[in-house]
Amino acid sequence: MKFVNLYMEQGFDVAVVSLTPWQLMWPTKGSRLVAADLLTFLKQNESYQQILLHGFSVGGYMWGEALDLMESNKEKYSGIVDRIVGQVWDSIADVREIPIGLPHAVFPKNVMLQSMFRKYIEYHMKTFYQQATQHYIRSSQVFHSASIRVPALFFVSRSDPIGTVSSNLTLRDDWESAGIKTYVKIFEESPHVAHFYTYPKEYVAELYAFLQKLNLIQNEEKIRSHL
Repeated sequence: MKFVNLYMEQGFDVAVVSLTPWQLMWPTKGSRLVAADLLTFLKQNESYQQILLHGFSVGGYMWGEALDLMESNKEKYSGIVDRIVGQVWDSIADVREIPIGLPHAVFPKNVMLQSMFRKYIEYHMKTFYQQATQHYIRSSQVFHSASIRVPALFFVSRSDPIGTVSSNLTLRDDWESAGIKTYVKIFEESPHVAHFYTYPKEYVAELYAFLQKLNLIQNEEKIRSHL
């Protein structure tokens, strides 16, 4: 809700989309259906002519699923891409980081269970290629292809083993080469998806500077109260 409040203070309406571990592990019955629901919602609410994406961790993967659905049915989802004006990605994890990130998310304080679950995920990705892994790979490919050519802001940390600096900078380079204007904020030491909580003033300053570039700031007073 702290993120929601930042945006609502600037006059945004906010739709929150989340994935359960089960939905992530079984895309055809989980994450792809969530992505389809999101696209249906955006299509049905065409009065929102400016859409800003702000995704965390596997949110990049889920948005890749949405991009894949839009690519495969351009007529059904026409117009959504043209309404997106910017994108913010916080700690996003590539397909290679799923065996690292998911166990941390499910068992954040139990190293033994993390290890056991990691071994199962590695088995899961090898065994269920058709049902799961091919979708992870396809989502990553579509996400890297830069089909949404609007400015992007990345938040990463050098101490994050899940949304690594190297994988995020590779994505940045892919998008920059496609002509997308990108901005990267690298924190020295903050946990996965916890940059805002660790460095609140720096995070807010970077986010609002980005929103200012997109002409999306409506309340300067609220900004100053966070800095």
